[in-house]
Amino acid sequence: MELVWHMARQGRNAAPNTLGGIESAIVSGAKRIEIDIRLLADRDAALFHESITGDGRAVGSLTYAAARAVGLSLFSEAVQRVAASKAVLQVDLKDETLLPADKVAHLAELVAPLRDRVVVGSMIDWNLRQLRAAAPGLRLGFDPLLYFHHWNDRPTDVPFPLQRGSYGYWDDHPLATAGIVPLQDYLTIRVDGLHAMVPGVEEIMLHYPTLLRALDDGVDVCRLLHQRGTRVLAWTLDADVADAQASRARLHAAGVDLLVTNTPLEW
Repeated sequence: MELVWHMARQGRNAAPNTLGGIESAIVSGAKRIEIDIRLLADRDAALFHESITGDGRAVGSLTYAAARAVGLSLFSEAVQRVAASKAVLQVDLKDETLLPADKVAHLAELVAPLRDRVVVGSMIDWNLRQLRAAAPGLRLGFDPLLYFHHWNDRPTDVPFPLQRGSYGYWDDHPLATAGIVPLQDYLTIRVDGLHAMVPGVEEIMLHYPTLLRALDDGVDVCRLLHQRGTRVLAWTLDADVADAQASRARLHAAGVDLLVTNTPLEW
């Protein structure tokens, strides 16, 4: 099970999404580095998680020059640094709105120097489908958080799905509302449906408690997805949380391929 450096940081208190973090990860031997990006108004993208900057401006409204002026790390520079290494770059595309064709094409151009050492992931399936059409060879990962997950105490900034369904998962699908099939059939149907949302998706990216809950319910999600030629990424498990060692052992035994963490050095 390979570790993924979440937001290119070595520890929970390190600054997220920085070029310095990428360089430190490479020096430390990281095999895979994850960053968040948002496309800028004219060209390139910023390494940024939220949609709004600290001074209240939308990241997507900033020009390349404005992003540089406020000190945001730029995606093209991140690509250059990773291209000179042996690491894989995992790009979390945060843009929620439907990207126009020229933006999709520009993103494909930006990642091209990395060849097969880049995976573009997102919760936004409509933009992933556009990327698939524009760049058929690009490796894609889909995080179905907006459609399905398990969370005992869900954070308030996770607004979807709207309901906790009959089986205990957050899910707005009719099966979750009606509760008309056995639990294991429900989970298998939902995993199949989520997998089909992005044609040819190489990786499914799941909140790790969702994977653990499915195992408790008798469904091996990793096996289902591996049978479909799809790898499984679990996010985000840190070494200092309760039951971290036990959770990591269970995920490893279940066949999880990649584990995102804020504490790669501790692991």
